[in-house]
Amino acid sequence: MTDPIHYISRYLPVIKKIPKADVMQIGALSEEQTAAAAEAVRQSRGVFTLVEADGGKAAEKLKSHQLHCITSLDMVEWTPSSLDWVFLLIDTASYKKGVLLETFQQIEKAVRSKRSISFVMETDSPEEWHEELRRTFLSWRIVVDKKQEGRLLFTAQK
Repeated sequence: MTDPIHYISRYLPVIKKIPKADVMQIGALSEEQTAAAAEAVRQSRGVFTLVEADGGKAAEKLKSHQLHCITSLDMVEWTPSSLDWVFLLIDTASYKKGVLLETFQQIEKAVRSKRSISFVMETDSPEEWHEELRRTFLSWRIVVDKKQEGRLLFTAQK
């Protein structure tokens, strides 16, 4: 199986080049990987929002105004066309399907034009979620990197 940490890290050089990148991470990466994402955001002089993830290592890399930690997905205030990149690392069993679909719709509106979402989904039904994501992100360019038993690695670009 592809390691989700390796999958996410290949996008960090792209983020470094986005001026004042606004990046959101939903779900937990390792402390080291969160720190690496925070470093990419720091180099772009951007803002890093962590949702349902520990921000300890990220806080060491960023100034206080560059890091926002939100404890629950339902506490996120979505702003249209405000995000450059979203890393979404979720276990679909942890959420009701309706909550995830609503979140995806909000993300779809929040990501700026010509920007991306990278999904790592732990799921018992990758085919079903692949179809749900295609329906939600209808007009996006979608690349399914891997469909594995129990995991879907997916990138969508607006």
